[in-house]
Amino acid sequence: MLWPESFWKAIRFKINKPMVNNERDMDKDNAWVNDPDVQDFLERADEQGPWPEEYDKVHTVGGLTNDPKGGFMKFQKKQDYLKGNLD
Repeated sequence: MLWPESFWKAIRFKINKPMVNNERDMDKDNAWVNDPDVQDFLERADEQGPWPEEYDKVHTVGGLTNDPKGGFMKFQKKQDYLKGNLD
């Protein structure tokens, strides 16, 4: 089946159409940057919370929270040990 010429014209138009038509469109797309609530959040994002500094440290592994005492690894090793004994 051959596609009609009107189909190819529409495809060429979409490909050649610029992503942002003018600066006004770009300003609309980035309006959130100038929002006072966003600015307030970004200014306070790195401030320490009301808790003691020792609790302000986040322990993460691969972006997931991890307990600093390694309790999960103890659990995982126990699971591996039990699985080995059952096989």
